[in-house]
Amino acid sequence: MSSYLNKHLQTKGSVIYYTDALDIFNYLADQDDIAFNFVEDGCYARAHIMCKKLRDLGITPQKAWSGLQPGNNDNIKVIFHDAHKIEWGYHVAPVLEVKKGYNTELIVFDPSLFDAPVTIREWAKAQKEYEHSIIITPLGADAPHKGKGGYQPALEDPPEGGFDTHANNKMKEYKEASPIVPYLRFRSKWARRHFNQLAIASKKTSSSENLLKRAHKISL
Repeated sequence: MSSYLNKHLQTKGSVIYYTDALDIFNYLADQDDIAFNFVEDGCYARAHIMCKKLRDLGITPQKAWSGLQPGNNDNIKVIFHDAHKIEWGYHVAPVLEVKKGYNTELIVFDPSLFDAPVTIREWAKAQKEYEHSIIITPLGADAPHKGKGGYQPALEDPPEGGFDTHANNKMKEYKEASPIVPYLRFRSKWARRHFNQLAIASKKTSSSENLLKRAHKISL
């Protein structure tokens, strides 16, 4: 899949075309070394590894942080459609600028929460947060609350062995602790809207739902 993406991506750098967004999401979601099903912890490690894989594709991501707005001391509460409940002190995931026509928008790539790419607003809403409370940081920049290197908030020094080693070890630990049956992720309205438009524009007979199912293996 990575060789296919390297060959067929329409743009690289900080901006991608929306027609590539689902393929990139699926590539990330299919990575066996990332514990997407262990949602109780590990978003910092997942985001770090996903950003590294995006960089390997020649894509420059940013990071979206929730729950870290100054003065916000409340935990993030997420209730999935199958009633699976979790609480986080904060959450983080990669963000890419996605282009359609003359317009670009920031889109979040978070297979731990969603079945496809989503807008900042959708991502925030799933966490009972507001769009304006989401903090966007460039790759490698310090995380909110002076988190050195952009790995975790309020992190004064890199973990022993460095970020890569820490992230990989966390994912190995959480892969072993992951539930056998995945929980029901949120459905991306952004993806369904855009891929429905793509199907109509291409005069395809398939519905947007079928387009997603052919390309994506996570709960639709």
